[in-house]
Amino acid sequence: MVNAEKLPFETGEFDLVLCLEVLEHAEKPWLLAKEIERVVKSNGYILVSSQQNFPIHTHPSDYFRYTPFGLSSLFNKLKSKIVFTIDIPFGNKVKLNPEHVVLIGRKTANKNWVKGVKRFLKINEKQISVHKPYRHRLLRMYQLIREIFWETGNHLRVVFFE
Repeated sequence: MVNAEKLPFETGEFDLVLCLEVLEHAEKPWLLAKEIERVVKSNGYILVSSQQNFPIHTHPSDYFRYTPFGLSSLFNKLKSKIVFTIDIPFGNKVKLNPEHVVLIGRKTANKNWVKGVKRFLKINEKQISVHKPYRHRLLRMYQLIREIFWETGNHLRVVFFE
């Protein structure tokens, strides 16, 4: 295990850097983003995914949530960048409060690459899945119903984190 804020790799060592569901656990994600950009080759690829709408999970730590704009702002050395969200297409949830935010990028500018990746993702959209078993959906429905009844006669609560 290494400190991702100072990776023990040469500059431009990797063709591909993956950072999947980790960034929200970085205490200083801007340093992690800088290191990811440093260790990827100039013609390499970066794939980062993180949470926006997800419960707090304290193991090992949980510091941030990312909007598409916030995630994009961490990676300013990328000349070709695609940022998108993934969630169920219920109302505007995928636009306004998505569960997953994803960034795919390269240091080199290439509009055709961006168009091609976007086209590929749209064509294969039905293959992208964060499918949850039906028992999870039933549990979520039960939780929502409880929340609706709870909100009708109760006040908000304050919880302190130390």
